[in-house]
Amino acid sequence: MKENRIIWLSLFITSLVFIYFYGGIIPYTYFYIICILPVITFILNLISFLRFKFMQEIDIKHVIKGQKINFNYSIYNEDILVYPYVSIKFCNSDIIFSQDLKTVNLSLKPLSSVTNSISLECRYRGRYTIGIECIEFIDFLGIFKFKYTLRNPNEITVYPMIININRFNIKTNFASETQSRLSTGLQDYTTVSSIRKYSYGDSKRSIHWKLSAKMNELLVKKFEYTSEAETIIMFDLCNYNLSTAEATVVEDKLVETAVAVLNYCLSNYIKTHFIYYKNSMHNEEANNPSDFARLYEFLSTVEFDQNIPISDVADVFLSETIGKTNLIIFTANLNYSLYNTICKAHITGHHPILVYISPQEATGIKYDEEDEIFTALSERGIDTYKLNISSNTKEVLERQY
Repeated sequence: MKENRIIWLSLFITSLVFIYFYGGIIPYTYFYIICILPVITFILNLISFLRFKFMQEIDIKHVIKGQKINFNYSIYNEDILVYPYVSIKFCNSDIIFSQDLKTVNLSLKPLSSVTNSISLECRYRGRYTIGIECIEFIDFLGIFKFKYTLRNPNEITVYPMIININRFNIKTNFASETQSRLSTGLQDYTTVSSIRKYSYGDSKRSIHWKLSAKMNELLVKKFEYTSEAETIIMFDLCNYNLSTAEATVVEDKLVETAVAVLNYCLSNYIKTHFIYYKNSMHNEEANNPSDFARLYEFLSTVEFDQNIPISDVADVFLSETIGKTNLIIFTANLNYSLYNTICKAHITGHHPILVYISPQEATGIKYDEEDEIFTALSERGIDTYKLNISSNTKEVLERQY
């Protein structure tokens, strides 16, 4: 557009030179054409901008990661004029849906319309604006542009995938010198203590099928506990100073991993404290599968925008906690400050577990400290889990020590 304006200005100056040196019908005709054409195209483009109509819709607004949604849009020309250059730009076309939502350039004949339907795969958890971001109208000469920006774009919420893991190395008996590990659950499945209604997140194997069929509603068996365990989950919400595309991938993997462990703990009725720093310290207590939905909803849309390191959050916890417990730390930022905090927790009798998401595959940068810290933690007998973006979450978390 800038080049077209320069060309027009050059032609305008040329017409003035012709008039000044030569005069006559042809130079003046040339001058008037140069002056009138932009006015005409401006008016036609303004009419197009004011008269056009469009429609857009999505079929689902709440999806789980990996599912697809259908996005449909139409633009209408109800006039006898041609819409010469129309450009349609989409929200998140440069990051989330870069392969599916590319800028569309088209022309509309009189009394015509264009309709498109696009299938979009939701690859990462979060809340996103989706659909048309703006529609631009450019005149025949490419000098004037009118931009229509949507004020209320559509929003979708992509929930993280729930990965069911069958075991995780949680210590269950802090009174014993021998570290008892939780492999299949904390409940004695041979002894039923009570019957209750089904809640979201309850394991299918807990359903009392015969009684459910008789009562015409889902009922689950509540089993007696064989041991007591308490778990602290610390979730790092720091801004990792990555590009938007890189951060989206890393944060998605971190949330997916945390959801898997959280679901495992609550499915086995492990008393869990979910601790995070979001402008202030938050401690969310959860005891059973019915509490999972609340934390799942939070993790689906939470933003990583804090600047307090997870090591500082853990230090505060260690300074205020008397009893010994499982301490699971989820982060994508590994440094020696966190290493020292984990070692301190280990020395004081806690059972620290580090779950680390390496951003290397997203950034292409190798972090030399990773291997050194993981080696040092392993030598101290501290459980560690390192996941790359492409790692199989279930296989890594179910690894036995």
